[in-house]
Amino acid sequence: MKISLKLLFLGLFLANSVFASEEATSNLNSQKNPEKKLTLEAIWKTPLHAILKFSDGREAQFLAEEFDSQKPVVKLVPTETNCPLQKTAVTCSIEIPTRSQVGALVWTQYPDQPQKIGQVVKRRYVIQVDSNGQKTFSKAEDVFLNSDISYELTTYKNQAVTENEKWKMTCDLKDFLKPLVSTHKKELKVYTMAGEISFSNNETGGNENRSFQMMEDVIFHEKSGTYSLESIGNLMGFIPLLLGQNLHWVTQSADNQFCEVSFSVNNSQLVQIQSTIDVNSLNPKKLKPIEWSGFLINQKTIQMKVRQVEMMIANEILE
Repeated sequence: MKISLKLLFLGLFLANSVFASEEATSNLNSQKNPEKKLTLEAIWKTPLHAILKFSDGREAQFLAEEFDSQKPVVKLVPTETNCPLQKTAVTCSIEIPTRSQVGALVWTQYPDQPQKIGQVVKRRYVIQVDSNGQKTFSKAEDVFLNSDISYELTTYKNQAVTENEKWKMTCDLKDFLKPLVSTHKKELKVYTMAGEISFSNNETGGNENRSFQMMEDVIFHEKSGTYSLESIGNLMGFIPLLLGQNLHWVTQSADNQFCEVSFSVNNSQLVQIQSTIDVNSLNPKKLKPIEWSGFLINQKTIQMKVRQVEMMIANEILE
């Protein structure tokens, strides 16, 4: 399956971009009362829940609408290995419990226009200043409107994981991975698990696989041919692990010999979930404080958005 890298990187850019402040101009409040500058106080209720109180009486919060959990299956087909595995056609499947949400900065107090309560905060920025100092503003754009799916291992790092929340892996040849399982602990240990995407190499004219995310010290527990993901040591990277075209393991055999396995990845079910979330159809009645971290909605991105809003109020209109 081919991935649109432009879309992936554009999504990451939009999720993490910082809108630079150039000069103090005007916002809704200062247009009415030029000598009074709008100020902002951020109140953190939790690391993921910020309330923004504006000096003109308006208030906004980072809220999210959460969608029903699903369990898409990602298919893995071994393509290369030097591990003592059977040389036969086999497909392994990883069932991944997911949580989906759309996060936004939403008006929760708006004294002059109470009809805006529950609506996503919009920004308009200066796009032109004429010779008389007259400013032209952009069309209104949503602030912090992101869809997010948590199928990475944030829960493994931050809290206990129930049996129903664990990744589960099986192979259609039940004992295919058995040579990698330690006999005394019934563990399959993967020292590095790296997602890979095929990039074009301009120098050679060919394609090369490059890692974009890696998990280290991954432990699966085996029981009757089912491998439950129990823990990870570290997670690094900038694109969710299983959105790539390939997956590469550095692991060890049951007799403690290091070896490697490469898989091709079919993640169509995972991608389909993302495409079904409509970020433009938030239900105000279902919005609530953000409770869990994902790939695009987490403590770091919310803190960044608070800083952006602090800069926006100096030279933009928030409405």
